[in-house]
Amino acid sequence: MPGTLNNERAFHFSSILKGLVCSFLILIISSIILGFLFSIFNALNEEVISRILLVMNYAAIFAGGIYAARISRQKGWLTGGLVGLMYMILILILGAQWVEVAFSLDLLLRIISGFIAGAVGGIIGINL
Repeated sequence: MPGTLNNERAFHFSSILKGLVCSFLILIISSIILGFLFSIFNALNEEVISRILLVMNYAAIFAGGIYAARISRQKGWLTGGLVGLMYMILILILGAQWVEVAFSLDLLLRIISGFIAGAVGGIIGINL
């Protein structure tokens, strides 16, 4: 029986990684489409674009949470939430390469929001 516990953890972790990859693929594809639309209709200001990108991030996390929970078939909220948490941490690490990141309450709220978006996606995904 000890071997099954490791197999369950490995399967759970692999579903989280697959959900993370799914989230990043959705973000990349939607960013390309959005960039194309912005090049045609350049009437939006920077604040509107920033908000649209934020919504796209949470939508990608939500979809990744659904996908990961469907694969995992166990603990959907936790699986999806971990997808959201890992996604936000990776985005922070990548973003810190170009922009100085200051840890603040706003940053903590965004990380928690990412966890919640993934958890909600996981709850939905486990029931599909």
